Amino acid sequence: MNSCFVCGKAADIQTRANQAVYDVKCNKCGKYSATNTVAGLNISSRPNSQILSGVIRQRTENDEITQLHSANIEQLIELASKPKNPIEAIDKILLYILKHSESAEKFINLVPENDCSLVYSRSGEEFIYYVDKALQIEYLEDDDVITTGYRVRLSLSGWKRVSEMETQKRDYNQVFVAMWFNKDLDDVWKNGFKLALADVGFDPVRIDIVEHNEKICDRIVAEIRRSGLLVADFTGNRGGVYFESGFAMGLGIPVIWTCRADCVKELHFDTRQYNHIEWNDDSDLYEKLITRIEATIPGRVRKKPLKP
Repeated sequence: MNSCFVCGKAADIQTRANQAVYDVKCNKCGKYSATNTVAGLNISSRPNSQILSGVIRQRTENDEITQLHSANIEQLIELASKPKNPIEAIDKILLYILKHSESAEKFINLVPENDCSLVYSRSGEEFIYYVDKALQIEYLEDDDVITTGYRVRLSLSGWKRVSEMETQKRDYNQVFVAMWFNKDLDDVWKNGFKLALADVGFDPVRIDIVEHNEKICDRIVAEIRRSGLLVADFTGNRGGVYFESGFAMGLGIPVIWTCRADCVKELHFDTRQYNHIEWNDDSDLYEKLITRIEATIPGRVRKKPLKP
């Protein structure tokens, strides 16, 4: 029997003709493609395999097929939108039920050992805890017909909660970082943008995708709409960054402009008028970005002492 390369559970795996690529359908992880190299990595034995499983499952629920290769595994794990607390985990479960409900009165089945990936958990115990709590606070109604797993539907309170989520106000702690996804900028992302934003109390979000036909994916649009701030870095003069910053401005979301010093000369005249942070390395960017945020965004101050 074939086993999922990510979680190790039984899976339907098909090999593409004349290609060293596998198409995987797993009840826990969802759908993804994987290279021969990934197949030999024994990912399921790694401590953070459940996070990768959750990422792939979330993308499957969003009708996306993850292309898994050895170079993007750690990046997918790092960018995972894991629930930060039980409330966020329960919200994810409610949205899953909403999507898969044929109609309001119908029940759907939840299988903890598979659906635990919805909340980025390795086993079903944590998932069971969240569903039980959702039943206790009457977000869900259960059907006692089955003896294993759950057969549930949204209660009226649950419908009210998903309606609130769909019209949820902007998350002013979230910052969307638009930048060039080049390996040479990995340290700049980790030790510059990500660290600086976290140190002033923001939740930085960066989404790596391959743009196709100059169209921006729905996920990027959704995350920008949800964000309270956008940081646009024009190093490499990437067209996607111009689009994302312009889209944010059109929504009234404030934008902080940055660019590596040796790339400033490449800035388009439409954005050159804005006061860009010119940085030289990750340490320089860290300090300058925090200084700009402290000077321009009320209530945001450095939580950690100055770096020596």
